Amino acid sequence: MIPHPSDVANGAILGSILVLNFHCIGIPQRKLADGEEDVCVDRAQFLEILDAIAGRSDVHLTFDDGNSSDVSEALPELIRRGWRAEFFVCPARFGTPGFVSEDDVRELHLAGMSLGSHGMDHVQWRRLRQPSMEREIVQAKQVLEDALQAPVDAAACPFGEYDRRTLSALRTAGFNRVYTSDGGRASSRDWLLARNTVRRSDSAESVERMLNGSDERPSLLNRAKRWVKQRR
Repeated sequence: MIPHPSDVANGAILGSILVLNFHCIGIPQRKLADGEEDVCVDRAQFLEILDAIAGRSDVHLTFDDGNSSDVSEALPELIRRGWRAEFFVCPARFGTPGFVSEDDVRELHLAGMSLGSHGMDHVQWRRLRQPSMEREIVQAKQVLEDALQAPVDAAACPFGEYDRRTLSALRTAGFNRVYTSDGGRASSRDWLLARNTVRRSDSAESVERMLNGSDERPSLLNRAKRWVKQRR
């Protein structure tokens, strides 16, 4: 059973977890931006990876960008397996073809999924001026909470970019956990959680190697990179 986001946040599931992050699944319903094709996985590939992680309580699933495939492709398979995941959306995209609508995010919420903020407009948060930072971090949270009529306490950094100023703004806004794209494992007690992006080049076998790998050198490198990012 995949741990529910609230279990991770509350420390009910202790120890090391591996967060797998998906984007588009299946045939895209919109024109993809540069770099997105690399993270848009085939439906069959997605199902094989879900089968590969079956029974792994140390895995957590997230979905970024608010693609319409969150509801059309991911949600039915998660429900079928009795799993729950966390979806990060950009409210400014509501009503845009190829992305989830307000009704869609409410459907995800009612199905037991957790919703978080991916910023208002899907722009990098580093070096934003204060009005833009307010829009991306504070206002996006408010719009999403209004749509769900429920608190939103998790965020995922667009493009995996963050710095000391970004993290301070997220703490001030009241986010209880923030996801990055730094790679490697995370502690269930972390406020800043590393994720592993699933790419078109991945497979069930590569994900299993990621889960079962014993080489700690990449983990040490990732921790060093995170230390630098948090202080720049």
